[in-house]
Amino acid sequence: MTDAHRFSTEALKQESRRILQAALNFPGTTFQLPLNRDVSTITGLALAANALIQRDTPFFTPDADFTAYLQRDGGVPVPADQAAYHFYRTLDDASLKFIQLAPVQINNLPDSGATLILGCILEAGDHIILTDLRGQRRTLDIAGVPKYFWALRAAALQPLQGWDVLFVQGRRVIGIPVTTTVELTP
Repeated sequence: MTDAHRFSTEALKQESRRILQAALNFPGTTFQLPLNRDVSTITGLALAANALIQRDTPFFTPDADFTAYLQRDGGVPVPADQAAYHFYRTLDDASLKFIQLAPVQINNLPDSGATLILGCILEAGDHIILTDLRGQRRTLDIAGVPKYFWALRAAALQPLQGWDVLFVQGRRVIGIPVTTTVELTP
């Protein structure tokens, strides 16, 4: 199957969900979301949203245009502290205040916490080290993510508590699940 292959809407969503789950199962590994018919106008954030947002899915984004986009598939905008999914094109001080309100996964119940989907620049910027539950380490370079975000995430992390995070740039996606610790290097 090539990048030029066009998926039906449902097949595209299923393939995208599979890729997003794989990104969380293999922290720090870059995956490619599949193309769709709107490839010339759609962003990586929207590709992820197409896979995640279904009828009555509670979401939060501070972006009014993106809110309208998410509602077209039946997503329901809710306050930040009630959203299953948070979408941010960029991270700024205002976004970080909303992220502080995101529900935290509790007692390894995956549906109890928010998943954060964040626009970023991959392969540039801060150098971070990821360590998964097995103790395997992986390095990653990422820009557009303020250092304060990592402090917020660390504060939210307790044993098996916190947020799953998906970083997207274009079609590329990298996941950092709640079970993975992050260390910023100087």
